[in-house]
Amino acid sequence: MNNRTISALFQQMIEQVEKITETVENACGLFAQKSKCMATGSSTDLEQQIHEFQQLFDHQKGHLEQSLQRLRLRIDQIDLLNNIANQYGESGSVQQVVEAALEAIWKKKPLRYVAVLLGEAELGPYIYQSMRGVSDSWRYIGVDCPFPLWGVLARALLPRLDPDEPDYLIIPDIERARRPLPEEFPWMPLAGSLMILPLRTSERLLGAFMLGSEMIDGFRDSELCKDYYAIIYHTARVLQVAQMRQELTDRSTQLVSLQLFTKSIATVRNFDKLMNVLTDGINEALGKVNVLILLTTNDEINELQADIELAPHVRRILEWTVQAGQPIFYDPMDTTEDLERFYYNESGRALVVPIIRGDQTFGVIQIVASDINRRFEEGDMIVLRTIANCAAPMLENMELRPDAIKAKQTEHVPHTARELPRSAIPSPY
Repeated sequence: MNNRTISALFQQMIEQVEKITETVENACGLFAQKSKCMATGSSTDLEQQIHEFQQLFDHQKGHLEQSLQRLRLRIDQIDLLNNIANQYGESGSVQQVVEAALEAIWKKKPLRYVAVLLGEAELGPYIYQSMRGVSDSWRYIGVDCPFPLWGVLARALLPRLDPDEPDYLIIPDIERARRPLPEEFPWMPLAGSLMILPLRTSERLLGAFMLGSEMIDGFRDSELCKDYYAIIYHTARVLQVAQMRQELTDRSTQLVSLQLFTKSIATVRNFDKLMNVLTDGINEALGKVNVLILLTTNDEINELQADIELAPHVRRILEWTVQAGQPIFYDPMDTTEDLERFYYNESGRALVVPIIRGDQTFGVIQIVASDINRRFEEGDMIVLRTIANCAAPMLENMELRPDAIKAKQTEHVPHTARELPRSAIPSPY
């Protein structure tokens, strides 16, 4: 929690205490004044003065209760932000940080739903990390949010040119504004109001919180919006620390696995052993993944097609990787035939890298995460390319007999096979 936030909250508390003090003083002054009038007036006047005094007292009591309520809200807000800030020193996971912020927002005021998306940069992709108030949330958790390049999400994620402009987007009446469109968020009721708060630090954009209210203009209260923004502001910084901690843990584990892999591969003398070492090393370094190793030759394409069934869009991705010699991230559930949408992906549940030695491409290694929430990123790609580079000279120098190249399948190691004559590979451009 930064000093500016603390100072603002305590200033608000001081103002509320001053209002409470003023209310009590006014009530006491009125009581003294009315007491004097009661002592000198007639009985009829006395009754009238008592009635007026009761009305004034009730009015002051209402002011007092409102001030006390605002004071309690300020205290609760400080407590919420303190709980979030305390996670800096804890080894909480990304999911724990998200859930803590979601719980804090959910308690502030009754909402229709809250959805959390995580990604990086304004262009995405963004993944649904958590939801509340959505009955079929299981259909979306771990899935890409469609259309990250346009619509209300893109507008909310763009950095503000004016530093004094609030860093969030509010749509007071979804039905009247006709935004967002139905295809942007299929789970969202297209009524009420919407607030999108980016998870932004000075260096990175980490995602967004989407808050929905059943009421039109449900985010009219500027103080409540400031509270939401403060929660998201501090959550973004704690989340960045959690992501960095997780990244460091994953990379250190992968380095140890790579060390063991290079030691094991140095003793390999036959093809079957090499395939086993490769698949075991990949699972050790990258967790439980499905591994597909395809080797390129100029014949036996019919045998390959008979042994291994590849979806057309997957085959095209593998062909492109062999032709271009470049890795690619993609989502196995995305069956689009347009490869261009995958060229600039920075993450994905599936990852393909080429096996290259000099100017020659021997094949490709594809991995698919067993966990639907797992996303491979640049660090995972570097690890897999390192493994492929270690295997390339072994493949080049090893005699690959046709009877030695066959399909193998286990729980996390589905296939190893000979693949694709070069003449069958179309240009990716």
